[in-house]
Amino acid sequence: MGQIIYIITDPGVGGTFLNWSIHYLAGHTWYQTTQGQQPLIDNPLKQNNAHCFFPNQPLTVDNFYQTVNKLKEHEFNQFGTVYFHNFINDLFNKSGSNTQAIDYVKQSKSKIIRLSLDSKDCLYHCHYTPRAPTHKFNDTYTFLTDADSSHAEYVKHFHAMDVRQFSSIWEHRNFLAVCTRPFDPITITNSSNFSFEHYYLNALDLFTTFSSTLYQLFNYLEIKIDRDRLDKWFTIYHSWQKIVNQRLIFSHYFDEIVINILVGKNMDLVRFNLDIVQESTLQHILLYQFGRNLQSKNLINFVNTQQLHKLLCDNASDIKSYWPRPHLIKNFKTHGINQM
Repeated sequence: MGQIIYIITDPGVGGTFLNWSIHYLAGHTWYQTTQGQQPLIDNPLKQNNAHCFFPNQPLTVDNFYQTVNKLKEHEFNQFGTVYFHNFINDLFNKSGSNTQAIDYVKQSKSKIIRLSLDSKDCLYHCHYTPRAPTHKFNDTYTFLTDADSSHAEYVKHFHAMDVRQFSSIWEHRNFLAVCTRPFDPITITNSSNFSFEHYYLNALDLFTTFSSTLYQLFNYLEIKIDRDRLDKWFTIYHSWQKIVNQRLIFSHYFDEIVINILVGKNMDLVRFNLDIVQESTLQHILLYQFGRNLQSKNLINFVNTQQLHKLLCDNASDIKSYWPRPHLIKNFKTHGINQM
C-alpha cells in the first residue's frame, strides 16, 4: 500500500483544489478511493469550486475511520490522500471529534498538510453564495445545492429564524448585522495546537501565490512534479483564482470601505458587487465597534460610501460592543476624529 497524505483544512478554503493538484502534478492518471481506483479528471473546475474532483473526504469522525481503514485494504503503488475539514456534525469541535481525527493523523507518521486562513483574512468567508453544496445541519446526507436554501438553513440553525419572515431586504440585512458574527469563522485551527510536524499552507498563499510556492509543498511531500503538466495546471489555477477573487477583494478593501463610510469620503461600492451578507458585515462593524447604525429603511443596495455616510445615526439598540478590528480605531483617528 502506498502512503496516505492527510490534508486538514478550514471549510471552504480550496481543499478540494489542493487535493486534486497534488495528484495531478504528481503525474497520476488515477487515484485510490474507498471504492477502488478512479480516473483522475484533468480539470476539476465547476462554476463555484473544484468539485468535479471527488476526494476521499469523510464528513464525520466515524466516516473518517471508515475511509482510512478502507483505503488501507487496497493495494496501490502510489500515494493516496484523505482530506477533511471540520466535521459537519461537530463544526465547533464541541464533542472533540475533529481533535480525535487529528490526533489519529499525527500518530500515523504520514505527511500532513494544514490549510487554513489567518484570522485577519476571515472576511473571505463573508458571502451569500457558499463555495460548495452544503448539508442540512442535522442531516449529513441531504445536500443544499443553491445559495438561497443554504442561507435559509444557516439562519434557521444558528438563529432560529425563518428567512421568509423578513418583509424586506433591509429588514433581512438588519437582522444579519445584529445577529451574525462574521469575525468568528469556523476553523480547524481551534481543534488542535498543531505542535506536531506538518506543512502549514496559509489559504491566502493558495489563493494568490501558489503558482510560485507549490514547489516548497512538493519538496516537503517528497514528490517529484511532472513538469509536462505544469503549463496546463497554471491555466487551470488562474481560472480557479477568478472564482475566489470577489471574496478576496471584499476582504482586502473592507477596512478602507468602513473608514470612508465613517468620514464621508467618496468610494464606489458597485464595483464590489456586494451581496446582503457582505453589506450586513459592514453594518455589523458600524454597530458593534463604532456604535453607529444606518437609517436603512428602503435601502436596497449599498452603492457609495457617501450614500451610507449620510444615513449614519447613533445606535439605539441595546447591544454589547466588541472590537473585532481594533486597528480601525487608530486608522480612524488619523482622519482627525477621535470619538464617534
